[in-house]
Amino acid sequence: MAAERAMLTTDSPMWGEHRSRYHFAAEFVCGKTVLDIACGTGFGEKILIDAGATKVLATDFSEEALDVTKQLNTTQTYIFRSDGTQLPFSKDSIEVITSFETVEHIPDYEIFISELRRVLKSDGVMIMSTPNAFYTKPINGKPKNPFHVYEFTPKEFETLLRKYFTKVELYGQRVSLQYRICPYWELPEMLPTDLKSKMLILLWKLQTRLPFRLKEGLSKTVLGRSFLPGEDDFIFSSSELISGYTQVAVCRP
Repeated sequence: MAAERAMLTTDSPMWGEHRSRYHFAAEFVCGKTVLDIACGTGFGEKILIDAGATKVLATDFSEEALDVTKQLNTTQTYIFRSDGTQLPFSKDSIEVITSFETVEHIPDYEIFISELRRVLKSDGVMIMSTPNAFYTKPINGKPKNPFHVYEFTPKEFETLLRKYFTKVELYGQRVSLQYRICPYWELPEMLPTDLKSKMLILLWKLQTRLPFRLKEGLSKTVLGRSFLPGEDDFIFSSSELISGYTQVAVCRP
């Protein structure tokens, strides 16, 4: 997982997408203790703290990732190594859990979900995301991403979560309209076909060949926006559940 997230820098296409999920979770964390499962390099912890979380328990199985997270230098973040299927917490002890792009990496995902439910308080909330199999299109059930064990359709994801949570709300995450001419974010069959959009798609393809600073400057000059979508350029909606690249669940016991 650490290797998959190694390229999450400001010039990475995935930077804004990953950070946007923490912003989505931010509305649930004010005044709460948050357990962030598979925190990676810790880029989301400051977002949670800035949103009012009193404490963030940041855990990952990767020592390499945690070495980066330890540079956060905040007294509100407690960093430790842990296996998500065997958490060092008592039953009903955690107020909020965030787990983004994690469950698809874990062979024993049923055990993982049940463990998260065990430590979550009866009035707590869990926000979890995972790729949408309708978008990633596994081949004969096998994900194309070598880091993934299994990718769920929305129905499969909801069925799994409802085994352990009474209330499950699902949302599709998708880039905002102004970025939907980008072949990186949209499946070929979803791309617009009008002449203007075709020209913008061609321009985008040409820009990808340029150094980051050059294509960023060109995009701002010609289109009036950054070349890559930022953390505020994604929407979360139940109406985007089928077409969204990622599905995000808000679960309560």
